[in-house]
Amino acid sequence: MGEQLISTFEDITERKKSEQILVKLQTAIESAKASIVITDNTGSIEYANPYFTQVTGYTKEEYIGATPKVLKSNYHPEEFYRELWNTIKSGKTWEGEFYNRKKSGELYWENAIISPIHNGNNEITHFVAVKTDITQHKKSEERFQTGIENAPIAIGIAVNMKYVYVNKSYFKLTGYTPEELIGRDITSLVAPEYLNVFTERATKRIQGLPVESSFEVTIIKKDNTRATLLMSASVIDYKNEKATFAFAQDVTETKKTEKELENYRNHLEELVEKRNKELYEEIEIRKTTEKILIKSESILKQAQTIAKLGSWELNIRGIFGKYTPRRPRNGKPSLFEFVNY
Repeated sequence: MGEQLISTFEDITERKKSEQILVKLQTAIESAKASIVITDNTGSIEYANPYFTQVTGYTKEEYIGATPKVLKSNYHPEEFYRELWNTIKSGKTWEGEFYNRKKSGELYWENAIISPIHNGNNEITHFVAVKTDITQHKKSEERFQTGIENAPIAIGIAVNMKYVYVNKSYFKLTGYTPEELIGRDITSLVAPEYLNVFTERATKRIQGLPVESSFEVTIIKKDNTRATLLMSASVIDYKNEKATFAFAQDVTETKKTEKELENYRNHLEELVEKRNKELYEEIEIRKTTEKILIKSESILKQAQTIAKLGSWELNIRGIFGKYTPRRPRNGKPSLFEFVNY
């Protein structure tokens, strides 16, 4: 018998597809702008992408076989790491922030998500960590927090109508320390006559309903004195929850000054009205007096003519009037000459 050739065929289409997917996945991991680290189930590093080296400064020869402890800065307590390990060993994903140290000694912040990898028997064989450098974000956040903490205006944040943060100026304004206010209901400081309106506005605001962002409210401070506040409030995202972010300014003295100015203005208006009335009465008196004097002058002239005593002029333009003697046209003496004679 001649030689026989036996051929076998195997469909490797799916395998080729899988290989293509793996190539794509490897390319994505290698070029990712995040540190991707894979360790065995004891924590020894088996793989890290190029970005890990770029961030930490450790080369492949230095980190393979090592553990992530090479990045430890001693910023976090041991309990922090125990909780992390207990979480991922139980098959859950851990997410949090590390304050780590680079090979150069420089400290940096990174956000990390660490998940377990299981085999076909559902056993944990590896852990994969995806970490993002958030140093600049943290610095910006710290500057923002420092600015808020030292702001000259009172600032408070509330979640579910309870204080979760107040700055130094809020303490100065109310007299309550942050420890006394955190967890306390925001309506607890509001004066009774403002309570219903304040609560209604706060509820509508957090529900996204239309409501004025700026308003005035009176509070009762720790020493039981009252203060009028000009407040501005808005809704923000605070640790994945809707929160009320509010500014408060004490306008008690301003409102007091406004009240004093209003009282003074009312007083001036009363004085002006009174003086206007007096002037009107004076003018009426002058008009009446002038009419009397004009009539008196007419009567006087008639009397002079009848008595043939000469004449004189009466100046009625003054209140009291002045007599101006003049010589008569007929050559007879005036009244003053006649009397003196």
